[in-house]
Amino acid sequence: MKYTQPPGFPENTAYVDFSPANGIEGSVVPAAAIEAPQREIIKVITEAGIVPNAGDLTQLYQALAILWKTFSTANTVSHLSGPGVRSQDYAENALYTVPGYVVGASQLHVFWNGLHCAKGRQYTEVGTAGAVSTQIKLLHDLSISDAYDVYVRG
Repeated sequence: MKYTQPPGFPENTAYVDFSPANGIEGSVVPAAAIEAPQREIIKVITEAGIVPNAGDLTQLYQALAILWKTFSTANTVSHLSGPGVRSQDYAENALYTVPGYVVGASQLHVFWNGLHCAKGRQYTEVGTAGAVSTQIKLLHDLSISDAYDVYVRG
């Protein structure tokens, strides 16, 4: 999603209200400023299996709850490695064993001390694209006291 500023103004310019007493004309709202966010929200709602209904202003919330539950539980294999569970520290560039995943298939979700890790920044997948792997390479040190959770979504 990209912010759509008032027409004729620099990127990220804020909209202003009409105020004749202060000599402010107010911003013209381009169609894209309304169209794009609605389309994006409707996509989330329909992906959750909900039929859009103008009378229900809780549909985005419902959809996010449904999608989160689906994402976090369906066909997921977990490898939870809480503080003190590992027998050793891992140095940067060490290989770390995880549940089997398909390299490049966006199945892997890695969390370090509760924060979602970015592939290529905190870890890399190991293996050939399309093949199953059970290892990742850590791009940071991992101490025994760190929590490191890996979820593989099928």
